[in-house]
Amino acid sequence: MSLKAPNCTHHIVPSSLGAPKFDNVAYTAFLQHVVRVMKTCAFTVKEMMEDAGPKKVVVWCSSNVSFHREEVGAYEGEYVFMLDFDGEDKVVRVVEFVDSKASGVFMGQVAEATKLVGEAGRKEGV
Repeated sequence: MSLKAPNCTHHIVPSSLGAPKFDNVAYTAFLQHVVRVMKTCAFTVKEMMEDAGPKKVVVWCSSNVSFHREEVGAYEGEYVFMLDFDGEDKVVRVVEFVDSKASGVFMGQVAEATKLVGEAGRKEGV
């Protein structure tokens, strides 16, 4: 989050997903919930374009995720990130295009992993 300006906004699109616009606080909370159940998450950049004039970067990448609870399965995703920078090279806007079908699968996996982690904690008296 240190690369983001304090006023940075993060948009997850397409809009048909109904995702809210996040500020830094809301996006950090969202990520903490997701990262808590992930064992690994690796992104691979497929292509990147920079436009120094308006200070924009577009990154097309894929991801591979494994979860602490292996029974949830692995996830492979694909994304395009559009990043806008300010004069201090801080990110002021992120537009994250997700594969709407695959992201639904991913969020289902996160929900299942969260449930399994919670159940394991209750069984262990946590």
